[in-house]
Amino acid sequence: MENKTKTVKIKIKGEEKNLYLRFPKEEDLQGIIQIEQLCFTPAEAATPKALTERMQIFPENFIIAEIDDENNKGKKMIGMVDGISYPKPELIDEIYSNAKLHDKNGDYCIIMGLNTHPDYRRLGVATELMKFFIEVSKERGQKGMILTCKDLYISLYEKLGFKNHGVSSSSHAGVVWYDMKYFY
Repeated sequence: MENKTKTVKIKIKGEEKNLYLRFPKEEDLQGIIQIEQLCFTPAEAATPKALTERMQIFPENFIIAEIDDENNKGKKMIGMVDGISYPKPELIDEIYSNAKLHDKNGDYCIIMGLNTHPDYRRLGVATELMKFFIEVSKERGQKGMILTCKDLYISLYEKLGFKNHGVSSSSHAGVVWYDMKYFY
């Protein structure tokens, strides 16, 4: 399954482009770190060390989004999502700092971060990343997906099938988070 890829169309500046979704390779780590740091405050963002550890322990729980980069004839990473497989439908703050809590056979995918490069927001990149990750999670036989988000993003997740379970007990980065759960 880690070889699974998906290509969808998105519009960038009125022009239809391919958005490539795939599991990362080791050489994608620096791009993942850069996207994480661009998208979250320093208090919220995973550290480079934490992302490196996550990639070592559960690379199968990262998905990246790329577009064609006309400048250098390659691809350009513009988004990513990562999560941990866990046996319970709950997100505890320790998950952010302890990648060893990952249980490859866990019944739930706990989303740790959904990131879209600021230059490519509001184009559907985050939605496509989540739809692909939900598809993968279902194919793995997991029972659902759990995450926390700021109030600004509740409607995005509700459109994907998540239900708002109110203010989270999470105190990660001193932010008010909302528990969002999607059971398959």
